[in-house]
Amino acid sequence: MGGYAYLHRRVPVYEVGQVEDEDPRYNYVIAPVGTAMGHPVAVDHGLGLFRRENLCTPDPNFDWHLN
Repeated sequence: MGGYAYLHRRVPVYEVGQVEDEDPRYNYVIAPVGTAMGHPVAVDHGLGLFRRENLCTPDPNFDWHLN
């Protein structure tokens, strides 16, 4: 838990299935080790933070306000 507090800025956080794997709207993935493409940034207890090799583009439809 922590969400935006860890990021120190307003950015979209997508759940599995909200965007396609090749979607340019995100550049990091938190996933089980061995299941995500990209460069591992950190690994802990079998989960990793992976940096994707794409140029992230803003999501014009993203609303950071909680509904």
